[in-house]
Formats: sequence, C-alpha cells, structure tokens
Amino acid sequence: GIFAQMINNFSVDGHRHGNGKGDACQVRSCYNIEVLGADYTDEPPTVLGSGQGYGVGIIEGCRNYRVDVRGRGMRHTFDWDSSYHGKVTVWSEGEEGSIPIGPHNGAGGDIDMQATLVSVATNVGFNAQDYHTITGEGSSGGWPLHNIRLRGDVHIREARDNASIGLLSMATFSNCDIDLTAIYGNGITMDVGTGGSGSAGIRMRGRGNSGRVKLFSRAFRIGFMAYESDDGPTNGAHNLELDIDADVMDYATYHRYADHVNIRRMKGGWSVNTAYHHVTGGATAALRHFGIHEATYERQEDRYFELVGNPLGTGHRTGDLGTIWAPYTGLISGLSSAYTITHQDMLRNGGKMLGLAGSGSITISLDNGFFTGQELVLLKGGPTSTMTMATGGNLGTGASGVTLVSGEALSLWWSGSLWHGR
Repeated sequence: GIFAQMINNFSVDGHRHGNGKGDACQVRSCYNIEVLGADYTDEPPTVLGSGQGYGVGIIEGCRNYRVDVRGRGMRHTFDWDSSYHGKVTVWSEGEEGSIPIGPHNGAGGDIDMQATLVSVATNVGFNAQDYHTITGEGSSGGWPLHNIRLRGDVHIREARDNASIGLLSMATFSNCDIDLTAIYGNGITMDVGTGGSGSAGIRMRGRGNSGRVKLFSRAFRIGFMAYESDDGPTNGAHNLELDIDADVMDYATYHRYADHVNIRRMKGGWSVNTAYHHVTGGATAALRHFGIHEATYERQEDRYFELVGNPLGTGHRTGDLGTIWAPYTGLISGLSSAYTITHQDMLRNGGKMLGLAGSGSITISLDNGFFTGQELVLLKGGPTSTMTMATGGNLGTGASGVTLVSGEALSLWWSGSLWHGR
C-alpha cells in the first residue's frame, strides 16, 4: 500500500488496493491531507489480525485531513488516532467491518464523519477506544475525544461471541453530535447476547460524556446505554441530550450511575421487558438532573421505569417532565385499603394529574419525586370511599394526613425530601 510520514500537503486520489496484509494507505504525522476516492472493495485483505487488514489510517498527530474511502471485508476500513480537524466519508461491507470513530490508541477530536456499515457480521460496528491514557493501558481515565460529529448507519447481520453493539465508546466524548441508525438482524428478533451481556444500539462509557445523541435502534437488547467508567461509578457522570427511537428491546435507555438523565425525545415501541427505562444509582453517584421532555410509549404497560439502588432517593435534583403520552392512562381504580403511588404512576396522564378511585377508607403514600419542584395533582374519583394521605414519612406540610372526598383534588410539589401541599 501507501505509507506517508511528516509531509505537508499530501494527496492521493482514486487509490485501489487489495489482497494485502497491512494498511492500504497509512498517513502519519502529516498536515493538509486528502485521500479521496479510495476503493478497497475488489479484493479483501488476506489476514485480519491485530494491526492487519486496514484501509485508510490517519494517525499520530495528523491535522486538517479529508478522507473518502470504501472497503469490504476489512478489519478497519478507516482508522484514526491522535489526529484533529478532519472530514471523513466511509462505506464498509463484509465480515469484520469494524469502523472506529475514535482513537485506536490515543486521543483526537474535531472530526465530522458520514459512515455506512452494510450487513456486517461482528460484535461492534462503530468503535471508539481509548487505550493510551494518563492512568494506564486499558482504562477510560484519559483524554476526552472532543467535537465528534457522526452521521451513521449500521446493520449488524449477526453477532459473534457475545453481543452486538452499533456504537461502542470506551472513551469519553466531549461535545459530541451523534445521529445513528442501528439495526440488528431482521429488526424483528432481538439480540439477547450471552450471559446477560449488553447488546445495544449505542453503549457509552467514560468520565463525562456530553453533547447530543439521536438514535434509531431496532432489535438490540438496549437502545441507548450509558454507564460508569472502568475506574468506578463516581466517574460515570453523563450529560447528554437524548433523542431515542427504539423498538424490539428490553430497555429503550439504560443509565448506570448517571449524573444527568435528560431525554429530549423518546419513542418507545415494543418492549420485550416491562420497563422502558432503567436507572441504577447509589450513594456514590447520585442523580442530579432528571428530565423527559417529549415521550411516547406504545406498549400497554404501567412500568415505564426500573429504578435500582434508589437513584432518586432524597436530595435536590433539577429537571422537568414535559409531554408524556402512553396508552396506560386514566384512573387507578379498585383501591380498597392502602396504596403507594409509584414513579410509574406519576407518569400517567402526562405526569401532571393522577386520578384515584376505590371503596372504603384508602390510605395513600407516595414514592419520592423525580426532581425538586416536581408538581403532581391527585384527584379523588368515585363516590364510595374517602382517601387519606399517610402521616409523616416523605409527606410534609399540607399533605400529611389530608383527607379527600369525591371530586376533591390535592396539589403537591416535591421539595427534594418531602411532598408538600399547595
């Protein structure tokens, strides 16, 4: 192939290469680079081991580059390491087809990529590793990848070994802008993985991913997943604006030790599980912001959230609940004694008003609120019962011990530790 190093104004147009072992075109430490019209689809590489069977590599401090490359049956059609200010178009098809959008063994940023993966048989489509870090080989504690813009499509025909992932980031994305369509198999049969592994349209780790993610995901076990870095849950904070359209899944979103859960738009199709969102928390990593701005849930279920380790707990969080539509609306009826209003209940009827009906004397308790300032109106329906709020606990002034009869309403707000009446 071609090897270029320490060159200013390097240009290749219409390069063809096949039946090789190393990089078809490797560019190191160069400025002002153009590799355009590269086509490596005629003959695949003869070997696909580590460091073998690559297409175009832009590595070791390159600046100001443009790449347009097509590959088939390669280990990495495009490889990128410690390089900045690039515009890349990639098309790849074949048995491996792994395309890293982050550094292979270093850092990088300021990249604008349009990429398509066609019918690949691999565990991971797009891949962003971060091996070369401050804290040592293999950890996620190194430099963030900043200003990453990706417009991508990936179709994983079948998973190998473990579970399929459309985009896997082991690094930290700072100010990312990702728009990805990820489809597994026929889009109808979910990839469950092995041993409870996390098949996902997007799976992100790192110490503080930030930016915008838009995902269209079909038949991955999880639509979007963000979780702690390798060096512990306290470093797993994420501040991402999410726009998720997921179908045929266990969970649409899965957050583990997240600092911010901010779902700008959500369309949840058929959930194999009974929860659309999973949030894991704990004493070492409290959720500080929770927001759902526009959400649509298609399945007739009342369990929209699975909350593990009390991530909401008590404490002052910011957030808001916007427009929430779900088929599971209307009164909670058939109550006869004691009932606790859950987080799932709070999302009924757009998250603003909740009707309760039953017979006899009913005592009502509530789970903690999602965020400080959250408002909820309880409406007593049905003529044959009285409804009395529990005493004490997380019920404060104007809420604790209040009794409602038919047609009366109680307006509540969450202070961060108590529900108060208005």
